[in-house]
Parts: sequence; C-alpha cells; structure tokens
Amino acid sequence: MRRTKEEAEQTRKNLIRIAVHVFREKSFAATRMSDIAEAAGVTRGAIYHHFGSKVELLKAVALEHRNFFTGMVEEVLKKEGLNTIVAIKQMIHSIFHKLVADVYFRHFMEILLKSDIKKEFPEIADLFGENKYEGYNQLVAIVEDGKEKGSVRKDLDSMKYAFFVISTIFGIIAMWIENQERLDLVGDAEILSDFICAPLRS
Repeated sequence: MRRTKEEAEQTRKNLIRIAVHVFREKSFAATRMSDIAEAAGVTRGAIYHHFGSKVELLKAVALEHRNFFTGMVEEVLKKEGLNTIVAIKQMIHSIFHKLVADVYFRHFMEILLKSDIKKEFPEIADLFGENKYEGYNQLVAIVEDGKEKGSVRKDLDSMKYAFFVISTIFGIIAMWIENQERLDLVGDAEILSDFICAPLRS
C-alpha cells in the first residue's frame, strides 16, 4: 500500500527527532546511519529514502530551528504598537521557555554548543552563520524602530547592542546546558531579560 504524503512527512519528522537523540548519546562523529535506523525501528533503505547522509539529517534539524528563530522575530515585527523593550523581552522569554519545554530543541543546542561546529559541521556552521546575520539585522531594525518611537534611548548603537544581545543569549544557554541546577531558565527569565534590555533604557 502506498504511503500518503502526510505519512511520509511524519516519518521524516520522526527520523529527525530520533537522530538528534542518537547524536547526543553517541556523538555525531560516532553515529552511523544504521544506528539511527535501528533507534527508529526502520530499515537503512527507509532512512536513506529521506536523507542521503547524517549531515543532511543534522542540516534538516538546523533548518527547522533556524525557521523557529526567524519566525519568532517576524511575529514581533508584525505586532503594531508593541513597545520595543517588551518585544525583545518576549523573544528572550520564548527562547528560554522553548529550551526548557522542548527536549528535542535542547538536545540539538547541546550538540552544537558542545562541539567545534566550524570544524565538525561546516555546512551547519554556514547555515547558522546566515541565521545569526539575519537575526542580527532584524534585531537592529527593531531597536532602530524603538529609537524612532521614543521607547529606546537615542544614543544607543543599535548594531553593537544587537551583537550584545545575541552573544549574551548564547552565553546564557551554554552555561545553563553545562549546569542546569545553577540557573532556573524559566523562573529567572524576567531577571535575565531585564539585564539584557537594560541598555535600551534612558
């Protein structure tokens, strides 16, 4: 019986999620496609039908999460009249909540942050480099809009602030993944977002 497009897409999504779990447990370098097939309960032929290599699998994961970050910023940009500081705080809260609630997302971030991404996954590094650049530009646009509307101090360097935000968020995530007991990412989200948004205020 032929499988529907919906069933094929669901199989693809399941393989992506299982692959992240296996990569985290065994390391990306040590994982074979047969390991993922075994964990997913499918044949090697079935997994190669969807993905030509484990790099393609990891790239599919990266694209999925890149779209999440891009979509989150775009949603903020669509909200008319939303205060810039409130908007940025909402984005920070969303990222931290997703990390805690979404095991799949958290495991993917662990794989990236605990590896030499440029050396081990150059294709993925390029993909996230583009994403960081796009997110950087979007953040600059949000801050510039806030300056025009008077909710952000006029003398703030928007480009330097955007760099500060992205670097700080990734630093917090890396430290939290290393030791989750020392920081309540959701409970402390308000304090952390206040700190990150402090330079915006007059």
